[in-house]
Amino acid sequence: MSLVHSAQASARGQAGQAQVQTSQDGDLFPTVRVGNFNLRRSQNVFLNRSHRVQVFNSSTLPADALTNAGSFTDIRIQGADPLMNMTFRLTLANDDTKTAIANLVAENVLAFIDHIDVMGNNGSLVLERIDFDHQFLAFAEHDPDSYARIRCALQGGSTGATFGIPASGQITLYIPVFRSVLIQNELMSAGLVGPLVLRVWWRGLQWLNAGQILHLVLLRLIYSVKQITETRLVLLKLVIV
Repeated sequence: MSLVHSAQASARGQAGQAQVQTSQDGDLFPTVRVGNFNLRRSQNVFLNRSHRVQVFNSSTLPADALTNAGSFTDIRIQGADPLMNMTFRLTLANDDTKTAIANLVAENVLAFIDHIDVMGNNGSLVLERIDFDHQFLAFAEHDPDSYARIRCALQGGSTGATFGIPASGQITLYIPVFRSVLIQNELMSAGLVGPLVLRVWWRGLQWLNAGQILHLVLLRLIYSVKQITETRLVLLKLVIV
């Protein structure tokens, strides 16, 4: 019986030694032979997160986008990184050569857009609808400092109570998209079938005075994505043999 037990113990010892050797020779604890020493390598992996800004122009730009309710503008998003935030950049022109458009406020700018359809599968499937009321309430819920910064962007850099557009002049405004599922869930658009499409439905500018004409010169979507890069730090440990 003792011989059997010894054989079993020897077998277990050999199996254990083989397992240890396999682990050391594998990727978990690789070693490097340097002279009479084995230098064991261990790796620490660091994931670096950074933001990168991308810009997409609208694929359609109707001439009557701001004059007639019901027209829309499409922007297609193609990318592989998680979306962090989205902002529309609008360039508007006052076509009146004699009269400026005055006394505009940030809420007027939000009211340019009736709603936004977030669509997948190259525009064939509506994933989310963002209404004007949603945008208005989300803007109002910001703390005073954030509210002031967003208001300044909505008013083309103006910090006053109102802003305007000079006769024959242009202005660039920024409209953030609040609380979209794309942002809240850090959606990776590359995982969807076909590109994402943002369809912006316009309300028409009913608050303009008679005879005033304001048209959309350019619409861009500015959004930041999260980039994750991997850095490996290789450490050498001395193992005396």
